[in-house]
Amino acid sequence: MGNKELMNYVFNPSSIYWDKNVRSLVVRLLNALKCFYTFKDLEELLNVPQQVLWRYVNFLTVPEENTARRILNRIEELKLVEKIIDQRVKVRDGRVVEKWRFYENVGFLDIFSFYVLTIIRIDDVDTVLGFPEDSTPLATSVAQWLRAYLCIATRNALATDGSKFITEVCTSQVTNTVEYLAVPRGCLERGDLTLLVTDVLNDTELLGAAIRLVRKIQAEPWGLVAVAALPDVLLEASKYGIKHIKVLKLIE
Repeated sequence: MGNKELMNYVFNPSSIYWDKNVRSLVVRLLNALKCFYTFKDLEELLNVPQQVLWRYVNFLTVPEENTARRILNRIEELKLVEKIIDQRVKVRDGRVVEKWRFYENVGFLDIFSFYVLTIIRIDDVDTVLGFPEDSTPLATSVAQWLRAYLCIATRNALATDGSKFITEVCTSQVTNTVEYLAVPRGCLERGDLTLLVTDVLNDTELLGAAIRLVRKIQAEPWGLVAVAALPDVLLEASKYGIKHIKVLKLIE
Protein backbone atom coordinates (compact mmCIF):
# COMPACT_ATOMS: atom_id res chain seq x y z
CA MET A 1 0.00 0.00 0.00
CA GLY A 2 1.52 3.34 -1.08
CA ASN A 3 1.35 6.73 0.57
CA LYS A 4 -1.60 7.75 -1.61
CA GLU A 5 -3.65 4.77 -0.44
CA LEU A 6 -2.64 5.35 3.17
CA MET A 7 -3.88 8.93 2.97
CA ASN A 8 -7.38 7.54 2.44
CA TYR A 9 -7.27 6.61 6.12
CA VAL A 10 -6.47 10.16 7.26
CA PHE A 11 -9.39 12.37 8.32
CA ASN A 12 -10.23 14.88 5.60
CA PRO A 13 -11.72 18.10 7.02
CA SER A 14 -13.56 18.75 3.75
CA SER A 15 -15.57 15.56 4.36
CA ILE A 16 -17.57 17.16 7.17
CA TYR A 17 -21.04 15.64 7.15
CA TRP A 18 -23.51 18.45 6.54
CA ASP A 19 -26.47 17.17 8.47
CA LYS A 20 -29.27 18.82 10.42
CA ASN A 21 -26.96 19.14 13.43
CA VAL A 22 -24.47 21.42 11.68
CA ARG A 23 -25.55 24.43 13.77
CA SER A 24 -24.88 22.75 17.10
CA LEU A 25 -21.73 21.07 15.78
CA VAL A 26 -20.13 24.38 14.83
CA VAL A 27 -20.89 25.75 18.30
CA ARG A 28 -19.11 22.79 19.87
CA LEU A 29 -16.17 23.21 17.49
CA LEU A 30 -15.94 26.91 18.37
CA ASN A 31 -15.83 25.91 22.04
CA ALA A 32 -12.87 23.67 21.26
CA LEU A 33 -11.10 26.37 19.23
CA LYS A 34 -11.62 28.80 22.11
CA CYS A 35 -9.18 26.63 24.08
CA PHE A 36 -6.46 27.60 21.61
CA TYR A 37 -7.49 31.05 20.29
CA THR A 38 -8.75 34.20 22.00
CA PHE A 39 -12.09 35.78 21.06
CA LYS A 40 -10.12 38.56 19.40
CA ASP A 41 -8.16 36.04 17.33
CA LEU A 42 -11.32 34.25 16.25
CA GLU A 43 -13.05 37.53 15.39
CA GLU A 44 -10.23 38.45 13.03
CA LEU A 45 -9.91 34.98 11.56
CA LEU A 46 -13.59 34.16 11.10
CA ASN A 47 -14.98 37.65 10.46
CA VAL A 48 -17.50 37.17 13.26
CA PRO A 49 -17.84 39.80 16.05
CA GLN A 50 -16.49 38.82 19.45
CA GLN A 51 -19.87 39.46 21.08
CA VAL A 52 -21.55 37.01 18.71
CA LEU A 53 -18.85 34.38 19.24
CA TRP A 54 -19.23 34.79 22.99
CA ARG A 55 -22.97 34.10 22.72
CA TYR A 56 -22.28 31.02 20.59
CA VAL A 57 -19.72 29.42 22.91
CA ASN A 58 -21.89 30.10 25.95
CA PHE A 59 -24.84 28.43 24.22
CA LEU A 60 -26.98 31.55 24.44
CA THR A 61 -27.73 31.28 20.73
CA VAL A 62 -26.71 29.20 17.73
CA PRO A 63 -25.79 30.41 14.25
CA GLU A 64 -28.17 30.09 11.34
CA GLU A 65 -27.38 27.17 9.05
CA ASN A 66 -25.78 29.33 6.34
CA THR A 67 -23.69 31.14 8.95
CA ALA A 68 -22.59 27.84 10.47
CA ARG A 69 -21.46 26.52 7.10
CA ARG A 70 -19.66 29.77 6.35
CA ILE A 71 -17.79 29.53 9.67
CA LEU A 72 -16.82 25.93 8.98
CA ASN A 73 -15.64 26.82 5.50
CA ARG A 74 -13.51 29.60 6.94
CA ILE A 75 -12.03 27.28 9.58
CA GLU A 76 -11.16 24.81 6.83
CA GLU A 77 -9.76 27.49 4.52
CA LEU A 78 -7.41 28.81 7.22
CA LYS A 79 -6.55 25.27 8.38
CA LEU A 80 -7.09 26.30 11.99
CA VAL A 81 -7.68 22.75 13.16
CA GLU A 82 -4.77 21.30 11.17
CA LYS A 83 -2.42 23.79 12.83
CA ILE A 84 -3.58 22.62 16.26
CA ILE A 85 -3.08 18.99 15.25
CA ASP A 86 0.46 19.73 14.07
CA GLN A 87 1.18 21.40 17.41
CA ARG A 88 -0.25 18.57 19.48
CA VAL A 89 0.85 15.46 17.59
CA LYS A 90 4.60 15.52 18.10
CA VAL A 91 6.98 12.65 17.36
CA ARG A 92 10.42 12.15 18.87
CA ASP A 93 13.09 9.55 18.15
CA GLY A 94 11.36 8.68 14.91
CA ARG A 95 8.33 6.72 16.16
CA VAL A 96 7.56 7.82 19.73
CA VAL A 97 4.49 10.05 20.06
CA GLU A 98 4.30 12.45 23.01
CA LYS A 99 0.82 11.46 24.16
CA TRP A 100 0.70 13.97 27.01
CA ARG A 101 0.23 16.73 24.44
CA PHE A 102 -3.18 15.26 23.51
CA TYR A 103 -4.49 15.71 27.02
CA GLU A 104 -2.75 18.90 28.13
CA ASN A 105 -5.54 20.96 26.57
CA VAL A 106 -9.01 19.39 26.76
CA GLY A 107 -10.03 21.32 23.65
CA PHE A 108 -8.05 18.76 21.66
CA LEU A 109 -10.44 16.03 22.80
CA ASP A 110 -13.38 17.93 21.31
CA ILE A 111 -11.47 18.53 18.08
CA PHE A 112 -10.81 14.80 17.78
CA SER A 113 -14.45 14.01 18.49
CA PHE A 114 -15.57 16.56 15.91
CA TYR A 115 -13.46 14.79 13.30
CA VAL A 116 -15.00 11.46 14.27
CA LEU A 117 -18.40 12.92 13.42
CA THR A 118 -17.18 13.52 9.85
CA ILE A 119 -17.38 9.76 9.22
CA ILE A 120 -20.24 8.73 11.46
CA ARG A 121 -23.78 9.73 12.26
CA ILE A 122 -25.12 9.76 15.79
CA ASP A 123 -26.76 6.36 16.42
CA ASP A 124 -24.53 4.56 13.88
CA VAL A 125 -22.76 2.81 16.77
CA ASP A 126 -23.95 1.45 20.09
CA THR A 127 -20.72 1.44 22.07
CA VAL A 128 -17.34 3.17 22.03
CA LEU A 129 -14.50 0.88 23.11
CA GLY A 130 -11.37 2.70 24.28
CA PHE A 131 -8.15 0.69 24.32
CA PRO A 132 -5.92 0.53 26.21
CA GLU A 133 -6.83 2.52 29.33
CA ASP A 134 -4.48 5.36 28.29
CA SER A 135 -7.11 6.25 25.68
CA THR A 136 -9.92 6.73 28.21
CA PRO A 137 -10.12 10.56 27.83
CA LEU A 138 -10.40 10.31 24.03
CA ALA A 139 -12.95 7.50 24.16
CA THR A 140 -15.03 9.34 26.76
CA SER A 141 -15.16 12.47 24.63
CA VAL A 142 -16.13 10.51 21.51
CA ALA A 143 -18.84 8.59 23.39
CA GLN A 144 -20.28 11.84 24.69
CA TRP A 145 -20.39 13.39 21.22
CA LEU A 146 -21.98 10.25 19.76
CA ARG A 147 -24.34 9.70 22.71
CA ALA A 148 -23.06 6.11 22.83
CA TYR A 149 -22.25 3.72 25.64
CA LEU A 150 -18.62 3.61 26.79
CA CYS A 151 -16.44 0.61 27.51
CA ILE A 152 -12.72 0.65 28.36
CA ALA A 153 -10.37 -2.27 27.71
CA THR A 154 -7.73 -2.48 30.43
CA ARG A 155 -4.28 -4.09 30.66
CA ASN A 156 -4.61 -4.35 34.45
CA ALA A 157 -3.46 -7.80 35.56
CA LEU A 158 -6.35 -7.96 38.05
CA ALA A 159 -8.68 -8.04 35.06
CA THR A 160 -7.71 -11.65 34.32
CA ASP A 161 -10.49 -12.92 36.59
CA GLY A 162 -12.55 -14.85 34.07
CA SER A 163 -15.71 -14.60 36.14
CA LYS A 164 -15.74 -10.80 35.84
CA PHE A 165 -13.76 -10.05 32.68
CA ILE A 166 -13.41 -11.26 29.12
CA THR A 167 -9.70 -11.36 28.28
CA GLU A 168 -7.34 -11.62 25.33
CA VAL A 169 -3.58 -12.10 25.50
CA CYS A 170 -0.93 -10.68 23.18
CA THR A 171 2.80 -10.06 23.02
CA SER A 172 3.14 -6.31 22.67
CA GLN A 173 5.30 -5.06 19.83
CA VAL A 174 6.08 -1.95 21.86
CA THR A 175 7.13 -3.51 25.17
CA ASN A 176 7.96 -7.00 23.87
CA THR A 177 6.14 -8.46 26.86
CA VAL A 178 3.02 -10.54 27.29
CA GLU A 179 0.05 -8.29 27.99
CA TYR A 180 -3.59 -8.87 28.83
CA LEU A 181 -6.43 -6.83 27.41
CA ALA A 182 -9.77 -7.23 29.14
CA VAL A 183 -13.26 -5.76 29.33
CA PRO A 184 -15.79 -6.25 32.14
CA ARG A 185 -18.52 -8.75 31.35
CA GLY A 186 -21.64 -6.90 30.24
CA CYS A 187 -19.68 -3.86 29.11
CA LEU A 188 -20.16 -4.94 25.49
CA GLU A 189 -23.22 -6.84 24.39
CA ARG A 190 -23.74 -9.30 21.59
CA GLY A 191 -24.56 -7.48 18.36
CA ASP A 192 -23.28 -4.08 19.55
CA LEU A 193 -21.93 -1.94 16.72
CA THR A 194 -18.63 -0.89 18.23
CA LEU A 195 -16.28 1.99 17.49
CA LEU A 196 -12.73 1.28 18.66
CA VAL A 197 -10.84 4.36 19.87
CA THR A 198 -7.13 4.55 20.67
CA ASP A 199 -4.64 7.38 21.02
CA VAL A 200 -1.70 5.95 19.04
CA LEU A 201 -2.01 2.98 16.67
CA ASN A 202 1.51 1.60 17.04
CA ASP A 203 1.06 -2.01 18.15
CA THR A 204 -0.41 -4.57 15.75
CA GLU A 205 -0.66 -7.23 18.47
CA LEU A 206 -2.57 -4.97 20.88
CA LEU A 207 -4.91 -3.95 18.05
CA GLY A 208 -5.53 -7.59 17.22
CA ALA A 209 -6.34 -8.34 20.86
CA ALA A 210 -8.89 -5.49 20.95
CA ILE A 211 -10.61 -6.71 17.79
CA ARG A 212 -10.64 -10.31 19.03
CA LEU A 213 -12.26 -9.13 22.26
CA VAL A 214 -15.07 -7.45 20.34
CA ARG A 215 -15.65 -10.50 18.15
CA LYS A 216 -15.38 -12.94 21.07
CA ILE A 217 -18.39 -11.17 22.59
CA GLN A 218 -20.07 -11.40 19.15
CA ALA A 219 -20.21 -7.64 18.88
CA GLU A 220 -19.36 -5.96 15.57
CA PRO A 221 -16.25 -3.74 15.11
CA TRP A 222 -17.93 -0.92 13.12
CA GLY A 223 -14.87 1.33 12.95
CA LEU A 224 -11.47 2.29 14.30
CA VAL A 225 -10.20 5.81 14.98
CA ALA A 226 -6.91 7.10 16.40
CA VAL A 227 -5.01 10.32 16.80
CA ALA A 228 -1.84 8.97 15.18
CA ALA A 229 -0.74 5.75 13.52
CA LEU A 230 2.33 4.04 12.17
CA PRO A 231 1.83 3.20 8.47
CA ASP A 232 2.66 -0.49 8.93
CA VAL A 233 0.19 -0.87 11.80
CA LEU A 234 -2.46 1.01 9.84
CA LEU A 235 -1.89 -1.40 6.95
CA GLU A 236 -2.44 -4.35 9.28
CA ALA A 237 -5.59 -2.71 10.68
CA SER A 238 -7.03 -2.55 7.15
CA LYS A 239 -6.80 -6.35 6.92
CA TYR A 240 -9.31 -6.98 9.72
CA GLY A 241 -12.32 -6.19 7.58
CA ILE A 242 -13.24 -3.01 9.45
CA LYS A 243 -15.02 -0.67 7.03
CA HIS A 244 -14.32 2.66 8.74
CA ILE A 245 -10.72 3.42 9.73
CA LYS A 246 -9.48 6.98 10.23
CA VAL A 247 -6.55 8.72 11.94
CA LEU A 248 -5.65 12.36 12.41
CA LYS A 249 -2.02 11.95 11.45
CA LEU A 250 0.40 9.37 10.05
CA ILE A 251 3.72 8.92 11.82
CA GLU A 252 6.27 9.01 9.02
